[in-house]
Amino acid sequence: MKNCIPSQRLIRRIMHITVTQLLIATFFCGVSLAHTLRGQEILSKEISLHMESAEISKILNQLEKQAKVKFVYSSHSIQLRHKASVDVQNQPLYTVLDHLFAPIQVQYEVVGSRILLRKRPVERPRSELDFPLPDRNVSGVVRDENGEGLPGVNVLVKGTQTGTVTDGAGAFSITVPGTESVLVFSFVGYQSQEVPVGDQTQFSITLSVDTKALEEIIVVGYGEQKKVNLTGAVATVGSEVIQSRPVGNLGQALQGTIANLNISQTSGALGSGSSFNIRGNTSINGGSPLILVNNIPMDINQINPNDIESVTVLKDAASAAIYGARAAFGVILITTKSGKKDTRPQVSLSMNYSVNKPVVKFETMNVMERMAYMNEANIRVNGTPYYQFDEYYEAAIRAHYADPSKPNVFIHPNNSPNQWAYAGNTDWAKETLRDSYPMQQYNATVSGGSDRFD
Repeated sequence: MKNCIPSQRLIRRIMHITVTQLLIATFFCGVSLAHTLRGQEILSKEISLHMESAEISKILNQLEKQAKVKFVYSSHSIQLRHKASVDVQNQPLYTVLDHLFAPIQVQYEVVGSRILLRKRPVERPRSELDFPLPDRNVSGVVRDENGEGLPGVNVLVKGTQTGTVTDGAGAFSITVPGTESVLVFSFVGYQSQEVPVGDQTQFSITLSVDTKALEEIIVVGYGEQKKVNLTGAVATVGSEVIQSRPVGNLGQALQGTIANLNISQTSGALGSGSSFNIRGNTSINGGSPLILVNNIPMDINQINPNDIESVTVLKDAASAAIYGARAAFGVILITTKSGKKDTRPQVSLSMNYSVNKPVVKFETMNVMERMAYMNEANIRVNGTPYYQFDEYYEAAIRAHYADPSKPNVFIHPNNSPNQWAYAGNTDWAKETLRDSYPMQQYNATVSGGSDRFD
């Protein structure tokens, strides 16, 4: 019985551990309670504000000044350019925030002295489609028109990255999800084929030769070849592709139509053309492809896209056998349309008129914001305000900002009497950039021909 009775030392140790744990728990509860009370205090600050049809970002700037808080958010995930109206008098901050953020699905949280904004997650009901169907394995053989197995045929599950390649006998095996999958069979020189999987597990596929692609005529140098006999990296775009795009120049019409043909806008000036590059980096001094229109060097940006019959791009070094060193960076061959024989002359005139407007207008700081920004940045780095905004500058800036009728320039005491300092509040982006600008384009074409002339 003596061994079963706990000693006084053991009892004191147990009480010490219990009291310590109780103190630690009390401390963390106190920290959490203080954090919660701090958040409630910030959100309960009374706000008086009246703004009509203003951007939410500007409304938040006013709320930051009144509530002495800072809003933190990512401009990539939250767009605060939406406009809203606020008319409150001595209302708590959370009432204003709920009114602003409810329509744009934004939620907020107080963290210290800052308010963190994040996109509200979209909730969707869970349905039976959320449960994926089990995967299963299917197999088969791909043959040509003569019944021979085709090796190297690409077999891809449509809409996914899952795929395989047929072996030497044309056999394949692939895992597909569910029964709604579609298999895509493709091979160079053959027509692609799409086959729904359904409940099948074995497939026998026959691919047909793409005779249209093999009979296509390609312009190479000063002659033509059938595509089936062509060697070298060559790509062609026909007039049907170019005319299907309502654009103003040929550079815009060719964008995204030919692999390894890189087209970029040289500048944002009115009527500026495009620059062309084939296969990426050229030399340390740069380089552009040789452009020939009906075998004559010409500026591609001056050609009417409606007059183009075909565009052929020679990408590899084989073109240098005809065009020499000038073809080191590739060749672009353009063939224009020709008049049809025994056709009366036809004259066509086209006119395009467009008005261009910027998609996004960037905002700039006013003079007060810029002065505060520069001073704060310099204080963090050097410990002193920005050297330019001394007491004379600040006084002149504040005076003109409060009353724009006052001069926006002044003579600084430390400068020459003939040297003026600028203290204005000019929005240079608004002064130098126009809201819109027009652009016109006119094209005249004469076509026709006979047995002697076309």
